[in-house]
Amino acid sequence: MKRKVFFVAFASLVLSACGGGDGGEKDSNTIAPSNNESQCGNMPEMSCSYDINKLTLNFSLRTTSDYMIRPGASFYASGYSQGIFPSQIDTIEIHADGKVYKPDNKYNPNVSFPIIPVGAPAYEFYWYRNGDLVTSTSIDQIASPINIVSKNEKNGTDIVSVEWIEENNHQYDVELRFLTCTQNNGEVVNIDPIEYRYENHTSPFSFSLQEQFSRTIDELKSDYAECDVFIDISSKNLLTTPSHQSRKLLIHSYSGEVFNISLF
Repeated sequence: MKRKVFFVAFASLVLSACGGGDGGEKDSNTIAPSNNESQCGNMPEMSCSYDINKLTLNFSLRTTSDYMIRPGASFYASGYSQGIFPSQIDTIEIHADGKVYKPDNKYNPNVSFPIIPVGAPAYEFYWYRNGDLVTSTSIDQIASPINIVSKNEKNGTDIVSVEWIEENNHQYDVELRFLTCTQNNGEVVNIDPIEYRYENHTSPFSFSLQEQFSRTIDELKSDYAECDVFIDISSKNLLTTPSHQSRKLLIHSYSGEVFNISLF
């Protein structure tokens, strides 16, 4: 059964950071905190200013339609709402298919990694401080890419529809972005929908232009040279759950693509 809800900022998803696996997490609570404050000058934006028990490392794994994983990572500290810069004493890695993936831009609150091919038996995640293991975990389930079956482009009706392949153990969310139209003079106009987000939606996703944008296809054609609808479809694998994860290291595996449907 599908249900509709209003738009929720994606940032809340990242902060809650769902995902994970039962590959056996390993935590350490015995690493000496040393004098981190003196090393970092007590700067709250640096990871070395915090004891390991006050930090959470979030990994995000976005699976794309070319069957590649685009990983990212971010540190969060309790009581500090801004992004945390990883310091030199903190090292994070991803292991897959016998390869070790290290950050491309470590000294940034939003850490990026080289892309990883889909298909590894497991994906392992490590966090070290001063060379000592803080925590690690692994997952063997990731979100599958979004595979579109059909889009009813330029069909001349008020009904817009997109259909995708539903994978087992996946939940799909749909965000109706906006309707963008180009006038005869080249000026572009964006029109927001009445409802933005639809959670746990099954394929296909269909809606009426009149209901969502208060315009019929004939009215749009009379005012504009061309119009397109942009739709964001995302999924998560339900076998990857937060209950399997350590609080220190969280995995969020998802797939998502923005698709445009040409109306005319």
